[in-house]
Amino acid sequence: LKRTKSLLTPRGSPSKSSKPSELYECTQLTVDLFCGSERLGMELNAYNQILSFVPGSPSDRHPELQLHDRILEVDGQVLGDRLLSDTMRPAQRHTFVSERWVLGGDGAASNTQTKRLSPRTLLSLGKSRATGAQASQTSRKGKRPPISPAASLSARADRFT
Repeated sequence: LKRTKSLLTPRGSPSKSSKPSELYECTQLTVDLFCGSERLGMELNAYNQILSFVPGSPSDRHPELQLHDRILEVDGQVLGDRLLSDTMRPAQRHTFVSERWVLGGDGAASNTQTKRLSPRTLLSLGKSRATGAQASQTSRKGKRPPISPAASLSARADRFT
């Protein structure tokens, strides 16, 4: 048998070629949102990333919030692995800290021309940032390091005893 490096080919057209030198930067935004008696009006995924806005809702009307922003804190409480709906208390005003990934480079050019990223890419950038790695558009997808035989034996022993 021969081992192959990869059986899958990447999707995308050749016209969307990416330069390895393009880096994405994470910017954190603090957003004060007054909702009164209305609901916030945004749909989030399990990672507290904004998937959609309800038209005309307070979050839709706010100029700072954008699709695919990830909410990190609400009213001074860090979300971590918790959902926003589980953490947030009813109030007329909320303060959010969110992160947004934008195409890096020279300051003025990167602010005027932000490249749209898919939610999956944004999450992978956030995970690499959390582990201390430098985030780039062409992220390596490596395999897990091999487990030593002694470690695998001790893991089996713990599992079955």
